Amino acid sequence: MNDLISNAREKAKAILNATDAQIERGLELHRQCLVCDSFGFNPRPNTRAMAEARNRLIEEGATAQEVTAKLRDMESTELVFDPAAREEFTGVWRDAGVDCIVHVVGRGNNLPVTLEHLARFQHKCDMLSDTLVKAVTVKDIRRAHTEGKLCLVWELNSPLVASRMEDGREELRWLDIFHMLGVRVMHLTYNRRNLIGTGCTERSDGGLSEFGRDVIQRMNELGILVDVPHSSRQTVLDAAKVSEKPIAATHTCCRALYDHPRGRTDEEIKAIAEKGGLIGILTIPTFIGEKGTLADMLDQIDHVADLVGVDHVAIGTDAVYASPAPGVELRPMPKARPGNWWGNWRDVRVHEKGVSEENRTGSLAWTNWPFFTVGLVTRGYSDDDIEKILSGNLLRVFGEVWVSAAHA
Repeated sequence: MNDLISNAREKAKAILNATDAQIERGLELHRQCLVCDSFGFNPRPNTRAMAEARNRLIEEGATAQEVTAKLRDMESTELVFDPAAREEFTGVWRDAGVDCIVHVVGRGNNLPVTLEHLARFQHKCDMLSDTLVKAVTVKDIRRAHTEGKLCLVWELNSPLVASRMEDGREELRWLDIFHMLGVRVMHLTYNRRNLIGTGCTERSDGGLSEFGRDVIQRMNELGILVDVPHSSRQTVLDAAKVSEKPIAATHTCCRALYDHPRGRTDEEIKAIAEKGGLIGILTIPTFIGEKGTLADMLDQIDHVADLVGVDHVAIGTDAVYASPAPGVELRPMPKARPGNWWGNWRDVRVHEKGVSEENRTGSLAWTNWPFFTVGLVTRGYSDDDIEKILSGNLLRVFGEVWVSAAHA
């Protein structure tokens, strides 16, 4: 366990003010349970080779997009060729005590970029098959846990990839293709409105489109979980009505506690729960409070559990561990194109100095997962309820959704 992880755990202990008995019980439960992050990111080691490649590309006049693409490639290849990177990757993951991560593997709004991401993740799973597996069934997740392996469930940030809409049936065909490739969870929208429905940062809310209804029907048939963390209020409510299977907001927060556009209202939480789905509480500090600490995250879990029952709660951090840059002075990145058009984060509180660091090096650090469990102990949850929050609820939903009709 490195200093970055140890220091973050001390900060979690200070926030929780747990007794020795509570800490011991929480850590033991965490070791015993199968633990799933309902939406997160696998650890990202930074190697000397990556730092040197970054500097070289910048010196040669590469754009910010070109540098980023190269580094994304190297995130996968370095795990294969650099033993130290691989050791950090698996070591940090095991220190966190997480067995499975629902991991975004591409932006469905762009076919070439999505395929590049899929290739990287397939390469990673192929080359690290003795350690890392791609899960497409609940049995895969449980088997990986039994065998001491780590696993990923693949998710796309949006199902549409061509968006020409010359024929909606051709668009729906991409759902079949990505399902065959192993994608098992998909957002309906990101923040913006698309052909399916309205995103959560749009100024007007048109809800789910008629085409969106077709998309949900096909996702139900194939066995792809409908995910609505970035959708608007009306889109969420419409999706809950239209879907014949449970839906989820795998990484979100509660607007009743802190009014952030990425959060779900009590009405939406109830609609998701009534469909048999779940709410994954995230660990982005600026989304859950003015300061945003582990205590605020636990308040969010309490709110969902009190509102609709513990059977509908999970933890989807939406966070990552990234190791500090190695002993190479990094050149400044080239100026990127202004803004993130697709993300549509304007007027939304996201990164904020002095607050955002809380889930990088503070009490909400991704590696503090064992202390998330300790926190549940301090809030009085039973062992059975904690197991549900850590994985049981998510695996139940997966089991109900990932059953497709024959010849769907």
